[in-house]
Amino acid sequence: MMYGMADRSPTITGLVESTPAQRNRYVDFIRVFAIGVVVVGHWLLALTILNGDGGISHMLGVQLLTWGLQVMPLFFFVGGFAHGRTLASLHRRGGTYGEFLRSRSSRLLPPILVFLVVWLVAAAVLETAGWENGPIETATDRVTTPLWFIGVYLLLVLAAPAMYDWHRRHGGWVVVVLAVAAICVDLVRYGMGWSWVAAFNLFLVWAAVHQLGYLWSDGLLDRPGLPALAAAGGLGVTALLTLGTGWYPVLMVGLPSEPVSNMAPPNVALLTHGIGLIGLALLFRAPVERWLRQPRPWGAVILGNSVIMTLFCWHLTAVYLVQGALLLFGLRPPPAGTARWLAFLPLWVLLCAVPLVLLVRLFRYPEQASARTKDTQPVGQRRRLAAVAGLTLAALGIFVVSQVGLDGMLSGRTEQVLVFHLPAWLAILAIGAGTLLLRLRAPREAPAVPS
Repeated sequence: MMYGMADRSPTITGLVESTPAQRNRYVDFIRVFAIGVVVVGHWLLALTILNGDGGISHMLGVQLLTWGLQVMPLFFFVGGFAHGRTLASLHRRGGTYGEFLRSRSSRLLPPILVFLVVWLVAAAVLETAGWENGPIETATDRVTTPLWFIGVYLLLVLAAPAMYDWHRRHGGWVVVVLAVAAICVDLVRYGMGWSWVAAFNLFLVWAAVHQLGYLWSDGLLDRPGLPALAAAGGLGVTALLTLGTGWYPVLMVGLPSEPVSNMAPPNVALLTHGIGLIGLALLFRAPVERWLRQPRPWGAVILGNSVIMTLFCWHLTAVYLVQGALLLFGLRPPPAGTARWLAFLPLWVLLCAVPLVLLVRLFRYPEQASARTKDTQPVGQRRRLAAVAGLTLAALGIFVVSQVGLDGMLSGRTEQVLVFHLPAWLAILAIGAGTLLLRLRAPREAPAVPS
């Protein structure tokens, strides 16, 4: 659920007071908590890269710290929970596949489209003026990187109704099958050196985590002892895979200086880490839910959810603005890993937070408006096919632009995405065409002809 805050919309206080007693507030909390970890984690990563990591990425303590920063599985998990509840409701009232696709995409795409339009204009101006080099080129190349999550997530939205039907028939066995398939991919990838097969785990790993959300939506993960078993088993197996086999890095986030990543594409170590993280999250549910019964923390969660996609889209822009200001004034942060660097961290987070708050206030309206808009048009066969094609194009386009970036877009620069070399302009065309198809309106009924 998204919460609107613009004029003529309910106030935060009103939304707090009108929250149904049966609402699972913990799902909303996990989503806001996870976006906070992602934002701060990316800011710390940017600071580390800015002046060299000083070798801290090879310290075991720092590597284990990244296990707490790698929270992407939580997004897919709560996404599965939300989709499970939505699809159960659609089944009860006879809703359609096209209705589900339009509902989910209408809340995700508007803030992304605004973000891409702004950065497309900026990248085109910088490239035309010949200023796209050095740190500016890095910004236009990497500012879209986090969008990989949206591309993969939208593909899971496309598959969600079918996966939910399998869940209703086979329950937890679907997760087992997906996990076994991911293990087979890793065996071929690492054992035989066929790196190209790793792309299959983009779906298998995240679909398995998403499927766990269906189990939670049915109450199956709340059984006594199960969260503790998932936490201990998941993290224990992750430790065995990373520290014991040598196949998997201990780092759970990707770094430019590291040739191998558990994230790109994801592997079994990331899957087991995700299971452990989900178990830990469920262990903390009861005390956090009691805390969320208080108006202030629940109001903060509502506020965070109302701008969560805007935060996600613009948090790297904020850090690049701060980096640009430091370079403009000839300032460099302390070397990573030093005492001065540790003391500088709180100030760095504060410096990045200021422009992010301003960016969110400036660009929040598309997200909040879309949360209040209901598509009441009938979803016939034509609109259903358009929704499938549109969401497919948008998802693939977003994923490609996350990998290629926007630098050198006018010159047609290409970059390898999985096994293909693709330009950014092709991804932008796909996103535009997909958006138009998703907005396809139902044909108007012809007026009755009087007899």
